[in-house]
Amino acid sequence: MLTTACESCKEVIEGCKGRLLIKEAPRAVSEREDKLLQEKLEQLDKENAEVDGDDSDDHDYEEGMGDVDLDAPSLAV
Repeated sequence: MLTTACESCKEVIEGCKGRLLIKEAPRAVSEREDKLLQEKLEQLDKENAEVDGDDSDDHDYEEGMGDVDLDAPSLAV
């Protein structure tokens, strides 16, 4: 059923001039494989978690248009 769904998706995407590359065909997995995947995801999550000392400059910069005085007369050029 999953293979048929993947083939249908591929047909629709390619019909819209897109491209779908299936790197690995769908397959059933065992509990062991599922547990190994979960452990790997948890390990990656730990590695990506912020720790003390991580620098985040996102809050240092505020984007916008700056100060604008809407009550001041405008200049026509």
